[in-house]
Amino acid sequence: MKTNYEYRADARAALKGKWGPAILVTLLASLPSLIAQAVDSSLNSPMADVIYRYLYAAYYQNTVYELADLVKALSSTVTTGTYVAAGLAVAAFVLLPFLNLGFLHHTLHLMRGESAEVGDVLSRRHIIGKAIGESLLKWLIILGWGLLGVAGMYGLLTLGLMTQNTYIAELMGFAGSVLYFFLLFRAVLTYFLADYLMADRPETGVVESLRRSRTMMTGSRSRLGGLLFSFIGWSILCMAATAAADMISVFVGTMVSMLGQLVLNLYVITTASGFYLEMTRKNEGMEFEVSKEKQL
Repeated sequence: MKTNYEYRADARAALKGKWGPAILVTLLASLPSLIAQAVDSSLNSPMADVIYRYLYAAYYQNTVYELADLVKALSSTVTTGTYVAAGLAVAAFVLLPFLNLGFLHHTLHLMRGESAEVGDVLSRRHIIGKAIGESLLKWLIILGWGLLGVAGMYGLLTLGLMTQNTYIAELMGFAGSVLYFFLLFRAVLTYFLADYLMADRPETGVVESLRRSRTMMTGSRSRLGGLLFSFIGWSILCMAATAAADMISVFVGTMVSMLGQLVLNLYVITTASGFYLEMTRKNEGMEFEVSKEKQL
């Protein structure tokens, strides 16, 4: 088994002399999401503030409001800008899945030492429907685990409040938060390789890619989690660089932040591609059922 350092070293070796085109591919694959985020930030919707106040009151003030009150408060924040942001979010939802698969296909070419072109980002456009279906089903499953975590967190917080003891309530709230993030992160790790499987083998079905990811990740979630967390230092460096650039101007800070995110995302995904290739070699006995028509 390789160490985290070896995975990262392999990624840097694969990217050597190819950072420019690879960053461009990363940008193209992320463009719909970046535009949607930029518009949403410029609109500065107060919805997030409402949710923050609700969670703050529940966690720090030991006050739990009725769900109907939260829905009413959120409804009052809906504006024309909200619909614009929602429209861009839908566009990103449609475009991002197949662009992401093309991006992953590009990084797999790099890790295999094969020819990698900027056009790889569009290489999976012929399975756009399948890409959307896989992305939707995957995130619905993850959302289901997240909702289970929210239910557990809310239940523990409620039990804590019932004791009428501030210390116990805060402790139960913390335990609920840990449960929520554990279940959510575990689900993300479980289905992390589904996108790689579909990018690498586009003939693989939606459900099959998720099932195989779950099988391949059994017993390997902690390894992947450790590999992803090993980039925490680079994340902190990017935030520090952004903070320093913000002192010059907001525009410079935004540009530095965007470039840092693109480079770090490319580095992480390419490293994870190496993890995927190792896992496929480890599980090479798995049968990938491909119809004769698709083989021809």
